Amino acid sequence: MGFSKFIRLQAFLARLAWGGNRTHSDPSVVEHQESLPSGTRMVIYQHYRRKLAAWVAVHGVTINGGQDPRLIHFARSMAHFGVTCVVPTIGGLASCRWEASDLDELANIVTFTADTIQQPVGLVGFSFGGSYALIVAGRSEALKHIPWVITFGAYHNLADVLEGYALNLKREPQNNAEWDETIYQRLAFLYGRRDALPFPQEVWQEAEALLKRYCSEASFEEKLRFYDRYLHDLDTEVFKRLPEPEVLNKLSPAGNLENLDCPVTLIHDRNDHAVPPAQAEHLFSELEALPNKKRHRLVLTSLLSHVSSSNLMNVPELIRLAKALSPLMP
Repeated sequence: MGFSKFIRLQAFLARLAWGGNRTHSDPSVVEHQESLPSGTRMVIYQHYRRKLAAWVAVHGVTINGGQDPRLIHFARSMAHFGVTCVVPTIGGLASCRWEASDLDELANIVTFTADTIQQPVGLVGFSFGGSYALIVAGRSEALKHIPWVITFGAYHNLADVLEGYALNLKREPQNNAEWDETIYQRLAFLYGRRDALPFPQEVWQEAEALLKRYCSEASFEEKLRFYDRYLHDLDTEVFKRLPEPEVLNKLSPAGNLENLDCPVTLIHDRNDHAVPPAQAEHLFSELEALPNKKRHRLVLTSLLSHVSSSNLMNVPELIRLAKALSPLMP
Protein backbone atom coordinates (compact mmCIF):
# COMPACT_ATOMS: atom_id res chain seq x y z
CA MET A 1 0.00 0.00 0.00
CA GLY A 2 1.45 3.36 -1.06
CA PHE A 3 1.96 6.27 1.32
CA SER A 4 -0.68 8.51 -0.32
CA LYS A 5 -3.31 5.75 -0.10
CA PHE A 6 -2.42 5.16 3.54
CA ILE A 7 -2.93 8.87 4.27
CA ARG A 8 -6.32 8.83 2.51
CA LEU A 9 -7.40 5.87 4.62
CA GLN A 10 -6.31 7.62 7.82
CA ALA A 11 -8.30 10.68 6.77
CA PHE A 12 -11.31 8.48 6.00
CA LEU A 13 -11.18 6.84 9.45
CA ALA A 14 -10.75 10.21 11.13
CA ARG A 15 -13.76 11.53 9.24
CA LEU A 16 -15.82 8.55 10.43
CA ALA A 17 -14.70 8.97 14.04
CA TRP A 18 -15.19 12.71 14.28
CA GLY A 19 -18.34 12.92 12.24
CA GLY A 20 -20.42 11.09 14.82
CA ASN A 21 -24.02 10.73 13.65
CA ARG A 22 -23.98 13.84 11.47
CA THR A 23 -26.00 13.63 8.29
CA HIS A 24 -25.46 17.15 6.95
CA SER A 25 -24.61 17.42 3.28
CA ASP A 26 -21.12 17.61 1.80
CA PRO A 27 -20.71 20.08 -1.10
CA SER A 28 -18.32 17.69 -2.86
CA VAL A 29 -20.88 14.84 -2.79
CA VAL A 30 -23.77 14.40 -5.22
CA GLU A 31 -26.69 12.23 -4.09
CA HIS A 32 -29.56 10.79 -6.09
CA GLN A 33 -32.17 8.09 -5.60
CA GLU A 34 -32.88 5.04 -7.72
CA SER A 35 -35.49 2.30 -7.54
CA LEU A 36 -35.53 -1.21 -8.96
CA PRO A 37 -38.65 -2.50 -10.76
CA SER A 38 -39.31 -4.52 -7.59
CA GLY A 39 -39.61 -1.27 -5.63
CA THR A 40 -36.29 -1.57 -3.77
CA ARG A 41 -35.02 1.93 -3.04
CA MET A 42 -31.40 3.03 -2.92
CA VAL A 43 -29.42 6.24 -2.62
CA ILE A 44 -26.24 6.68 -4.68
CA TYR A 45 -23.52 8.90 -3.21
CA GLN A 46 -20.83 10.13 -5.65
CA HIS A 47 -18.08 12.71 -5.74
CA TYR A 48 -19.10 15.52 -8.08
CA ARG A 49 -16.02 14.87 -10.21
CA ARG A 50 -14.04 11.75 -9.17
CA LYS A 51 -15.50 8.25 -9.58
CA LEU A 52 -12.61 5.96 -8.70
CA ALA A 53 -14.47 2.82 -7.58
CA ALA A 54 -17.93 1.63 -6.53
CA TRP A 55 -19.29 -0.20 -3.49
CA VAL A 56 -22.72 -1.32 -2.31
CA ALA A 57 -23.11 -0.79 1.46
CA VAL A 58 -25.51 -3.24 3.14
CA HIS A 59 -27.12 -2.22 6.44
CA GLY A 60 -27.86 -4.55 9.33
CA VAL A 61 -31.09 -5.07 11.30
CA THR A 62 -32.46 -1.53 11.49
CA ILE A 63 -35.82 -0.11 10.54
CA ASN A 64 -33.97 2.95 9.23
CA GLY A 65 -32.60 0.74 6.45
CA GLY A 66 -30.34 2.76 4.16
CA GLN A 67 -31.34 5.94 5.98
CA ASP A 68 -29.51 5.00 9.17
CA PRO A 69 -27.60 8.20 10.09
CA ARG A 70 -24.36 6.29 10.68
CA LEU A 71 -24.59 4.64 7.27
CA ILE A 72 -25.34 7.95 5.53
CA HIS A 73 -22.23 9.41 7.16
CA PHE A 74 -20.20 6.37 6.05
CA ALA A 75 -21.46 6.69 2.46
CA ARG A 76 -20.80 10.42 2.29
CA SER A 77 -17.33 9.87 3.69
CA MET A 78 -16.64 7.28 0.97
CA ALA A 79 -17.93 9.61 -1.75
CA HIS A 80 -15.87 12.50 -0.34
CA PHE A 81 -12.76 10.50 -1.30
CA GLY A 82 -14.04 9.71 -4.78
CA VAL A 83 -15.60 6.29 -4.13
CA THR A 84 -19.21 5.81 -5.29
CA CYS A 85 -21.31 4.28 -2.52
CA VAL A 86 -24.73 2.74 -3.25
CA VAL A 87 -26.91 2.35 -0.15
CA PRO A 88 -30.11 0.30 -0.59
CA THR A 89 -32.85 -0.43 1.90
CA ILE A 90 -33.23 -4.22 2.18
CA GLY A 91 -36.84 -5.22 2.92
CA GLY A 92 -36.47 -7.96 5.53
CA LEU A 93 -33.56 -6.40 7.43
CA ALA A 94 -35.42 -3.07 7.53
CA SER A 95 -38.46 -4.87 8.99
CA CYS A 96 -36.38 -6.68 11.65
CA ARG A 97 -37.28 -9.98 9.98
CA TRP A 98 -35.19 -12.84 8.61
CA GLU A 99 -36.32 -13.35 5.02
CA ALA A 100 -34.46 -15.37 2.39
CA SER A 101 -35.87 -13.03 -0.29
CA ASP A 102 -33.39 -10.40 0.95
CA LEU A 103 -30.64 -12.36 -0.82
CA ASP A 104 -32.46 -12.10 -4.16
CA GLU A 105 -33.00 -8.40 -3.51
CA LEU A 106 -29.32 -7.78 -2.83
CA ALA A 107 -28.20 -9.82 -5.86
CA ASN A 108 -30.49 -7.70 -8.05
CA ILE A 109 -29.00 -4.52 -6.56
CA VAL A 110 -25.48 -5.69 -7.40
CA THR A 111 -26.30 -6.55 -11.01
CA PHE A 112 -28.30 -3.33 -11.49
CA THR A 113 -25.46 -1.22 -10.09
CA ALA A 114 -22.76 -2.96 -12.13
CA ASP A 115 -24.80 -2.64 -15.34
CA THR A 116 -25.64 1.01 -14.64
CA ILE A 117 -22.17 2.30 -13.81
CA GLN A 118 -20.34 -0.17 -16.06
CA GLN A 119 -17.68 -1.20 -13.54
CA PRO A 120 -17.16 -3.84 -10.81
CA VAL A 121 -18.99 -3.35 -7.52
CA GLY A 122 -17.52 -4.25 -4.14
CA LEU A 123 -19.76 -5.25 -1.25
CA VAL A 124 -19.33 -3.80 2.23
CA GLY A 125 -21.76 -5.16 4.82
CA PHE A 126 -22.49 -4.36 8.44
CA SER A 127 -23.53 -6.97 11.03
CA PHE A 128 -26.25 -9.20 9.51
CA GLY A 129 -25.87 -7.31 6.23
CA GLY A 130 -22.24 -8.44 6.11
CA SER A 131 -23.29 -12.08 6.20
CA TYR A 132 -25.85 -11.49 3.45
CA ALA A 133 -23.12 -9.84 1.36
CA LEU A 134 -20.89 -12.92 1.69
CA ILE A 135 -23.67 -15.26 0.56
CA VAL A 136 -24.63 -13.08 -2.42
CA ALA A 137 -20.98 -12.75 -3.48
CA GLY A 138 -21.04 -16.48 -4.23
CA ARG A 139 -24.27 -16.45 -6.27
CA SER A 140 -23.88 -17.01 -10.02
CA GLU A 141 -25.69 -13.84 -11.10
CA ALA A 142 -23.60 -11.58 -8.87
CA LEU A 143 -20.14 -13.10 -8.36
CA LYS A 144 -18.77 -11.91 -11.73
CA HIS A 145 -19.41 -8.29 -10.69
CA ILE A 146 -17.83 -8.42 -7.21
CA PRO A 147 -14.05 -7.96 -6.83
CA TRP A 148 -13.99 -7.78 -3.02
CA VAL A 149 -16.16 -8.13 0.09
CA ILE A 150 -15.55 -6.32 3.39
CA THR A 151 -17.67 -7.11 6.43
CA PHE A 152 -17.99 -5.52 9.86
CA GLY A 153 -19.38 -7.82 12.55
CA ALA A 154 -20.71 -10.56 10.23
CA TYR A 155 -21.94 -13.89 11.60
CA HIS A 156 -21.10 -17.39 10.37
CA ASN A 157 -24.17 -19.32 11.53
CA LEU A 158 -27.45 -17.48 12.11
CA ALA A 159 -28.98 -20.25 14.22
CA ASP A 160 -26.04 -20.10 16.65
CA VAL A 161 -26.35 -16.32 16.99
CA LEU A 162 -30.09 -16.40 17.63
CA GLU A 163 -29.75 -19.28 20.07
CA GLY A 164 -27.11 -17.21 21.85
CA TYR A 165 -29.65 -14.41 22.21
CA ALA A 166 -32.08 -16.87 23.81
CA LEU A 167 -29.41 -18.09 26.26
CA ASN A 168 -28.63 -14.50 27.23
CA LEU A 169 -32.20 -14.10 28.48
CA LYS A 170 -31.08 -15.91 31.64
CA ARG A 171 -28.16 -13.54 32.17
CA GLU A 172 -28.43 -10.10 33.74
CA PRO A 173 -26.48 -7.46 31.75
CA GLN A 174 -23.46 -6.24 33.71
CA ASN A 175 -23.08 -2.66 32.44
CA ASN A 176 -24.81 0.02 30.37
CA ALA A 177 -23.26 -1.19 27.11
CA GLU A 178 -24.62 -4.71 27.65
CA TRP A 179 -28.02 -3.31 28.65
CA ASP A 180 -28.09 -1.18 25.52
CA GLU A 181 -27.40 -4.21 23.29
CA THR A 182 -29.84 -6.45 25.19
CA ILE A 183 -32.71 -3.98 24.93
CA TYR A 184 -32.09 -3.48 21.21
CA GLN A 185 -32.02 -7.22 20.54
CA ARG A 186 -35.31 -7.80 22.35
CA LEU A 187 -36.99 -4.73 20.91
CA ALA A 188 -35.97 -5.51 17.31
CA PHE A 189 -36.93 -9.19 17.72
CA LEU A 190 -40.38 -8.24 19.01
CA TYR A 191 -40.90 -5.62 16.31
CA GLY A 192 -40.18 -8.23 13.67
CA ARG A 193 -42.99 -10.38 15.12
CA ARG A 194 -45.43 -7.50 15.58
CA ASP A 195 -48.15 -9.16 13.47
CA ALA A 196 -48.30 -12.12 15.87
CA LEU A 197 -48.07 -10.39 19.26
CA PRO A 198 -51.01 -8.80 21.10
CA PHE A 199 -49.58 -5.37 21.93
CA PRO A 200 -51.86 -2.34 21.34
CA GLN A 201 -51.08 -0.30 18.23
CA GLU A 202 -49.82 2.63 20.29
CA VAL A 203 -47.14 0.40 21.85
CA TRP A 204 -45.90 -0.64 18.40
CA GLN A 205 -45.84 3.01 17.37
CA GLU A 206 -43.76 3.82 20.44
CA ALA A 207 -41.44 0.88 19.68
CA GLU A 208 -40.99 2.01 16.08
CA ALA A 209 -40.20 5.57 17.13
CA LEU A 210 -37.60 4.31 19.61
CA LEU A 211 -35.99 1.94 17.07
CA LYS A 212 -35.63 4.78 14.56
CA ARG A 213 -33.73 6.87 17.11
CA TYR A 214 -32.08 4.04 19.05
CA CYS A 215 -28.50 4.22 17.76
CA SER A 216 -28.19 7.96 17.23
CA GLU A 217 -30.50 10.03 19.42
CA ALA A 218 -32.33 8.02 22.09
CA SER A 219 -30.96 8.29 25.63
CA PHE A 220 -30.10 5.26 27.73
CA GLU A 221 -32.76 6.31 30.25
CA GLU A 222 -35.42 6.33 27.52
CA LYS A 223 -34.42 2.82 26.41
CA LEU A 224 -34.50 1.54 29.97
CA ARG A 225 -37.95 3.04 30.56
CA PHE A 226 -39.32 1.22 27.53
CA TYR A 227 -37.72 -2.02 28.72
CA ASP A 228 -39.22 -1.69 32.21
CA ARG A 229 -42.69 -0.92 30.83
CA TYR A 230 -42.99 -3.54 28.09
CA LEU A 231 -40.11 -6.02 28.01
CA HIS A 232 -39.13 -6.77 31.59
CA ASP A 233 -42.05 -9.07 32.42
CA LEU A 234 -42.62 -10.48 28.95
CA ASP A 235 -42.65 -14.27 28.63
CA THR A 236 -39.14 -15.18 27.47
CA GLU A 237 -40.54 -17.98 25.29
CA VAL A 238 -41.42 -15.25 22.78
CA PHE A 239 -37.71 -14.70 22.13
CA LYS A 240 -37.01 -18.39 21.56
CA ARG A 241 -39.24 -18.76 18.50
CA LEU A 242 -36.71 -18.98 15.69
CA PRO A 243 -37.34 -18.98 11.92
CA GLU A 244 -37.64 -22.30 10.13
CA PRO A 245 -34.34 -24.25 9.79
CA GLU A 246 -34.47 -23.88 6.00
CA VAL A 247 -34.51 -20.09 6.31
CA LEU A 248 -31.74 -20.10 8.92
CA ASN A 249 -29.57 -22.23 6.62
CA LYS A 250 -30.16 -20.00 3.58
CA LEU A 251 -29.26 -16.88 5.56
CA SER A 252 -26.06 -18.39 7.01
CA PRO A 253 -22.68 -18.15 5.25
CA ALA A 254 -21.88 -21.52 6.87
CA GLY A 255 -21.89 -24.04 4.02
CA ASN A 256 -22.94 -21.42 1.43
CA LEU A 257 -19.59 -19.98 0.38
CA GLU A 258 -18.29 -22.69 -1.96
CA ASN A 259 -18.72 -20.54 -5.11
CA LEU A 260 -17.35 -17.32 -3.63
CA ASP A 261 -14.44 -16.24 -5.85
CA CYS A 262 -13.11 -12.94 -4.48
CA PRO A 263 -10.96 -11.87 -1.52
CA VAL A 264 -12.79 -11.18 1.74
CA THR A 265 -11.81 -8.92 4.62
CA LEU A 266 -13.52 -9.68 7.93
CA ILE A 267 -13.39 -6.88 10.51
CA HIS A 268 -14.88 -7.63 13.92
CA ASP A 269 -15.06 -5.77 17.21
CA ARG A 270 -13.43 -7.82 19.97
CA ASN A 271 -16.18 -6.61 22.32
CA ASP A 272 -19.14 -7.22 20.01
CA HIS A 273 -22.05 -8.45 22.17
CA ALA A 274 -24.48 -8.90 19.27
CA VAL A 275 -22.28 -11.19 17.14
CA PRO A 276 -19.45 -12.81 19.17
CA PRO A 277 -15.94 -12.61 17.66
CA ALA A 278 -15.87 -16.43 17.47
CA GLN A 279 -18.32 -16.10 14.57
CA ALA A 280 -15.70 -14.17 12.59
CA GLU A 281 -13.10 -16.81 13.37
CA HIS A 282 -15.41 -19.56 12.09
CA LEU A 283 -16.06 -17.53 8.96
CA PHE A 284 -12.34 -17.07 8.36
CA SER A 285 -11.69 -20.80 8.79
CA GLU A 286 -14.33 -21.64 6.18
CA LEU A 287 -12.96 -19.04 3.77
CA GLU A 288 -9.42 -20.35 4.19
CA ALA A 289 -10.62 -23.87 3.38
CA LEU A 290 -12.13 -22.85 0.01
CA PRO A 291 -10.30 -24.27 -3.02
CA ASN A 292 -9.91 -20.90 -4.79
CA LYS A 293 -7.06 -19.86 -2.43
CA LYS A 294 -7.89 -16.15 -2.43
CA ARG A 295 -6.13 -13.86 0.04
CA HIS A 296 -8.62 -13.44 2.88
CA ARG A 297 -8.00 -11.36 5.99
CA LEU A 298 -9.39 -11.33 9.54
CA VAL A 299 -8.88 -8.30 11.77
CA LEU A 300 -10.18 -8.29 15.36
CA THR A 301 -10.17 -4.69 16.53
CA SER A 302 -12.05 -2.35 18.83
CA LEU A 303 -11.34 0.66 16.60
CA LEU A 304 -14.26 0.08 14.26
CA SER A 305 -17.54 -1.43 15.48
CA HIS A 306 -20.23 -1.83 12.82
CA VAL A 307 -20.33 1.69 11.28
CA SER A 308 -18.57 3.74 13.97
CA SER A 309 -14.86 4.22 14.61
CA SER A 310 -13.13 5.33 17.80
CA ASN A 311 -9.84 5.43 19.74
CA LEU A 312 -7.75 6.47 16.74
CA MET A 313 -4.79 7.13 19.05
CA ASN A 314 -4.02 3.39 19.13
CA VAL A 315 -1.44 3.69 16.34
CA PRO A 316 -0.42 0.01 15.83
CA GLU A 317 -4.04 -1.12 15.64
CA LEU A 318 -4.87 1.85 13.41
CA ILE A 319 -2.21 0.74 10.92
CA ARG A 320 -3.62 -2.82 10.87
CA LEU A 321 -7.13 -1.47 10.29
CA ALA A 322 -5.99 0.85 7.49
CA LYS A 323 -4.32 -2.08 5.71
CA ALA A 324 -7.48 -4.15 6.06
CA LEU A 325 -9.57 -1.33 4.56
CA SER A 326 -7.19 -0.71 1.66
CA PRO A 327 -9.59 -2.26 -0.92
CA LEU A 328 -12.05 0.59 -0.22
CA MET A 329 -9.71 3.15 -1.73
CA PRO A 330 -8.24 2.58 -5.24
